[in-house]
Amino acid sequence: MALQNVELEQDSGWHRVKALFDASDDKGTRPEIEHIKTVVYTTSAFAFLLGGRFGKRIIDDHFRRHNHMTVYESVMHAQRQYHANVVMGFVKYGCRWGWRAGAFAGVYSFLLVALEAFRNKHDALNYVTSGASTGVLYNIFSGWRKMAVGAALGGGLSLPFGIIVQVGYAIIPDEYKQPNVKQETEEDNEQDWKQQLNATSSLIQSMEKDLVEEESKDEDR
Repeated sequence: MALQNVELEQDSGWHRVKALFDASDDKGTRPEIEHIKTVVYTTSAFAFLLGGRFGKRIIDDHFRRHNHMTVYESVMHAQRQYHANVVMGFVKYGCRWGWRAGAFAGVYSFLLVALEAFRNKHDALNYVTSGASTGVLYNIFSGWRKMAVGAALGGGLSLPFGIIVQVGYAIIPDEYKQPNVKQETEEDNEQDWKQQLNATSSLIQSMEKDLVEEESKDEDR
């Protein structure tokens, strides 16, 4: 009965989620966690460049409209002022877009990986739930209306992508599919059991050998 309870606990969703962050073995960080880091870095860099280009246009238009009557010492001085404002606008808007997009992508990827491990399934529901939850968390301090809008937008935008991933996952051969946490946990348990069995067999053989040697010494006496 106790063994069944242990097996049920190891097969539970929470156990699979905990296994994602278990770095006690020699395998190190799991690929899913490394994938979250890659998504965050890539999204932040892309959003930084996109926001920087957007900010460059805003600052360029603002500088031309509000400084056409400004008297500069020289053309070089005017160009320096212009480029300094453009660079500052690029960095300002790039950072603003970058950290927000990186935070959104990080929360979304984390929830997606955790849901896939908890449910032990790869379907569109994971993407929709992750998108809706991320939209709620992103607007958690903006009131319940914006939270509802964020949930609708996050879930709605994630639905087509989730359907595409689910269909693709059902089409590709099994050898190309990534093993889930449950399969890897069972393989690790089986490997540990074999190691313990080999250690027990070696101990028994050593005890038998010592026993035979003691019997042979007694016979010689």
